[in-house]
Amino acid sequence: MQAQRAGLPGLEADQRDLLSAIGIEAAPGLVAAKAAAEAKPKASRTDRGP
Repeated sequence: MQAQRAGLPGLEADQRDLLSAIGIEAAPGLVAAKAAAEAKPKASRTDRGP
């Protein structure tokens, strides 16, 4: 359920409204952690060196 709550801001406004109506809100800490993880550049094997 944490992954779904972290992805809540990525939903359409209508979807967020429906979830809010049944008591499901985004968890600010999870949203920030997900954004930070997605912002990290991915290093390939060649970028990492030998």
